[in-house]
Amino acid sequence: MQVIEGEKLNIEQLYFNIEKDTRHSGVVQLIKESIAQRQFPEWSMAVKHIPPEKNPEFSDFFVSNNANATLGHMAKTLLKSFKNV
Repeated sequence: MQVIEGEKLNIEQLYFNIEKDTRHSGVVQLIKESIAQRQFPEWSMAVKHIPPEKNPEFSDFFVSNNANATLGHMAKTLLKSFKNV
């Protein structure tokens, strides 16, 4: 999962590039919204393993058949929980 924040035109071009990049597959945009300020200003690219017991409610996140709105809410909650890991 990745959060991309910045100027709208820059983000749209970057997202287009990610979708077309053959190193990525199954790209799904969960949330697209305007924000007044960055929500993750001090983050950089990283990989974190979150044990299922740490966030059991997200264990089936990627295999869920939920609507994108529900997944978007779940994604936001999950990302915010990473701040505490």
